[in-house]
Amino acid sequence: IQDVIEAMKKQGDFAEIAKIVTSQVKKQNFNNFIENKEILTSPIDYQKLKIISKNNLEKLQKEGYFIIENFVNHEFAEKVAQVVRNLVGFVPSNLGEGIQHWSSNTIRTDSILWLNKNPEMLEKEENRPLLNLIEEIRKIKIELESSTIYGEMIESIQLGRYQGDGGHYLAHLDSVGSNKRKFTILYYLNPDWKEEFGGHLRLYLNESDEKGEKKFINVSPKLNTVLVFQSAKMLHEVL
Repeated sequence: IQDVIEAMKKQGDFAEIAKIVTSQVKKQNFNNFIENKEILTSPIDYQKLKIISKNNLEKLQKEGYFIIENFVNHEFAEKVAQVVRNLVGFVPSNLGEGIQHWSSNTIRTDSILWLNKNPEMLEKEENRPLLNLIEEIRKIKIELESSTIYGEMIESIQLGRYQGDGGHYLAHLDSVGSNKRKFTILYYLNPDWKEEFGGHLRLYLNESDEKGEKKFINVSPKLNTVLVFQSAKMLHEVL
């Protein structure tokens, strides 16, 4: 499949790539995408965990993800959303990495802003709420490091923006080339979000229905919601 996709990239036939990716996602032979191995350390001192619960970790092990709603104070979350809304510097996203990167609106339509590459942005006083939120999210990472077999993990921080009107990112894994990501932590900044706005993240689960197609859940991108999942193993897409 990868060879076919590479050939189509050279021809610019991104629509056909999209069809292949979508059809393969639904095939049963992609069903065992979560390895049946223990990812939690033993024993875990749950009393030291202030954000992640025992239920969260058990769900992460068994189903590959967990969700935390109302992560921070709601007024603070709205303040951060306003800060991000005013930021400039978002650029169209790419696929791949390094000199092999490429882009296609057929595959994904988001714009991104890498905060790792723009540390001076977080030093501005008007962006302080965003920095404070990142510090709160970083606590989740620290607790994952202490309770999973992966230990200390390198982090990369980005803001993503979808404009609506059919914005999407086709099914994929967050693991390309040297990128050996273990977990993705998503925090949603969408005030006044409504179901009809779309933007759900679809997570494909480790089981199939009677037709042999993957079961899935749709995560609503509501303000102040955190999603943690094994993004290098769980196929996911933005609707």
